[in-house]
Amino acid sequence: MDRPFKIFPSIGYKNSQFQIISKVDNLELIFILNDKIEKVVIANSDFPTILNKIDTPGSYQITCVFEGEAYEQILEVKDAIRLGTSEFKSAFVFDDCDFSVLLMNDRMLIYDEINNTVLTENYISPTNII
Repeated sequence: MDRPFKIFPSIGYKNSQFQIISKVDNLELIFILNDKIEKVVIANSDFPTILNKIDTPGSYQITCVFEGEAYEQILEVKDAIRLGTSEFKSAFVFDDCDFSVLLMNDRMLIYDEINNTVLTENYISPTNII
């Protein structure tokens, strides 16, 4: 099974807004930094769980147990504050897809038309999307 949750962006800043997308309800996510539990977040499938900022920089190991299996994602919080925006590079809209993709020079924005949410992934900006 795929990981039951995803966090966007996977690389962010101390003032970034992080979104947790969960496939299941009441999913307990444990944020571990330097072998210490920093926070526990409960995510649901109805809507993204929003973390407005994470003050302590570092490489977090986000873990959960679902149906007896352990899953994890690494979340990198840089010791910096992001100011300003990037320049627009290109956009992709697909006829048979519920997602639109906006490419900026330094990141990618994915718009989910069904849930009306925008997911951000920093440091990923492909030249083209097939």
